[in-house]
Amino acid sequence: PSPALLVAQALLYWNTSRPELALQSLDSASRLDPREVSAYILAAEIQSAAGDLQAMRKLVGRALALDGRNAEAIGLAAEAELKDGRLEPASRLAEGALRLDPKESRALEVRALALAQLGRPFEARNGFIRLLEVLPDAAIPRNNFGVFELQQGNASAAARLFEDAVDLDPSNRDGYRGLKEAAQLLGRDDLVNIAE
Repeated sequence: PSPALLVAQALLYWNTSRPELALQSLDSASRLDPREVSAYILAAEIQSAAGDLQAMRKLVGRALALDGRNAEAIGLAAEAELKDGRLEPASRLAEGALRLDPKESRALEVRALALAQLGRPFEARNGFIRLLEVLPDAAIPRNNFGVFELQQGNASAAARLFEDAVDLDPSNRDGYRGLKEAAQLLGRDDLVNIAE
């Protein structure tokens, strides 16, 4: 099979919760064509989800060495910085990725999260809003935005975000926890019951 086909196969494995098989396919793809940037990017995403930042950084480095203007790879580099607690570099890298691709969802999310942690709520809120425009059907960004709104003391907005998140993904435990917390702050027993 071609490297592109192996990457597609890996994506299928990844989407069906079989990361080991996905990584095997990606390794085969990169051995067939060491310039297959998409193989390194997907492998980096899988390593990030597994919490292996060292492997993630190595794979992102390979992708960027091949294509230093790849917005997705730069977004992954920003994510690694954020996970290391390096907020300013994370924000700068995310902004660089967004200059290349204004709809790069990972970079949008990293930027919003970094700005929130840097104490820049206006910019963070705008970042979350933009992220939801790009990913209108995604639950996790709504969870993150809801947590941000709770931290800002806006339980009503948080409750709406968490409600939307659990509507999009009924198995979203973090969404239910957030909804329960927001509902308790609002004194809304009807929402507390939904969240339990």
